[in-house]
Amino acid sequence: MKNLEQFESRHEGALLAYLRTTLLNAIRGEIRRVGRAGVVESLPKDSGMVGAETPLPRPDSDQWLDYENALAKLPEIKREAVLLRLEFGMSYAEIASALDRPSEAAASMMVSRALVDLARHLE
Repeated sequence: MKNLEQFESRHEGALLAYLRTTLLNAIRGEIRRVGRAGVVESLPKDSGMVGAETPLPRPDSDQWLDYENALAKLPEIKREAVLLRLEFGMSYAEIASALDRPSEAAASMMVSRALVDLARHLE
C-alpha cells in the first residue's frame, strides 16, 4: 500500500487487481514468516467468527503457487479478465465495462482465451 499514490488506473478493474496483488504479497510474506518461526495461531472459540469451531478449508499450497505463477505469466489484460471473472465473480457485462470491451460476448471470449492460456501455463 506504500505505492498507492503512484498507482494509475487504466480501467475500472485495475484497482481491484492492484489491491489483490498487494493482499497476496502480504499473505505470502506472512506464510514465509510463520514457516520460518513454526508458529501457528488460532482464533479463540469466542471470537465471534462464524464457523470458528470448524477449520476453514485451505487450498493446497503447491496448487495455489502453481496457479499464481501461471497467472503471473499472462499479459496484464488477460490476468485482469481472469481475476475479475473467477475471483471477483463479475459478470461478462461488468467485465466488458471494466476492461473497455465492446460487448458481453467480447468479454466472454477474452476470459475464455485467458483461461486457455492459464491452463497451458499450468501444464
